[in-house]
Amino acid sequence: MISVIIPTCDRAPVLDRCLRALRDVKGIEGCEVIVVDDGSADSTPQVIARHAESFPVLRPLRQENQGPGRARNAGMALAGGDVFLFLDDDVFASPGLLEAHVALLDAGADVSQGRLEWHPELAGSPVLRFMDRHGMQFVQEGYAHGRPVSFLHVYTANLCVRADVLRSVRFDDAFAARRYAFEDTALAYRLHRAGARLLFNAAAHALHYHPIDETQLVARERKVGYASQILASSYPEIAVAAGMRAFSLFDLLQAGVLAGLMGLGMDACAGFELRLRLRCREAFLRGALDYTLEQRRKGGSA
Repeated sequence: MISVIIPTCDRAPVLDRCLRALRDVKGIEGCEVIVVDDGSADSTPQVIARHAESFPVLRPLRQENQGPGRARNAGMALAGGDVFLFLDDDVFASPGLLEAHVALLDAGADVSQGRLEWHPELAGSPVLRFMDRHGMQFVQEGYAHGRPVSFLHVYTANLCVRADVLRSVRFDDAFAARRYAFEDTALAYRLHRAGARLLFNAAAHALHYHPIDETQLVARERKVGYASQILASSYPEIAVAAGMRAFSLFDLLQAGVLAGLMGLGMDACAGFELRLRLRCREAFLRGALDYTLEQRRKGGSA
């Protein structure tokens, strides 16, 4: 049996669309669907209850808000399948997604990384095009079907894994502090180190529906900056592979200069590309600085 695990928080409308798409997936009648409500304050419980009648087995689970990694861990603890399919609540599965994942696992994969594309409704978004140009979301260009995929490019938005390879591997709670970034990478790295075969599955296709504007992207990059320092501290091998490092005095000075320039309105004078690059870089550095200062405070109070 396949256990489909979907973490969600305060995104009832998009979760509704996710579950509607999942309802049409071939083979879903033989699966259990576990939706982990990570402390939603909207109508998420009602959406889950409404869809419960559409699936042979839909198991809702609610927890206090702890972040998607911990929600997935809770889903795995409840799951009874021998294969886990992780989907995000803003990912709409194609009808053949399950069959494609199972086919690659049957061919010898331990981890089947599904293909992800932006939803056509989001076509034309300059922010999403910016993210694609700078590799800020799903990096899958150049990977061939059935070939190895780097642990740097594993995304649990659409990921199928043999349950037995996850017996001793869970999502790292260290990344839950800021609720974003590198939980997937750390999990994939530990699976890779354990000898799991991570393969790309071009046939397991899904659409990602996540509108994002400049302000939201900049806020996201601050979280990524914070998480990058957790990565540098806890997983130096990953940080080296990803071209990241621990925060330095130079970075502090760079963050100050960028903040000063934007305070003077320089970003408003720049074109879209340069403005967003400056804002994202400054936010990333601020996030890294947040972590560094937090660790120093902890050290001082110890």
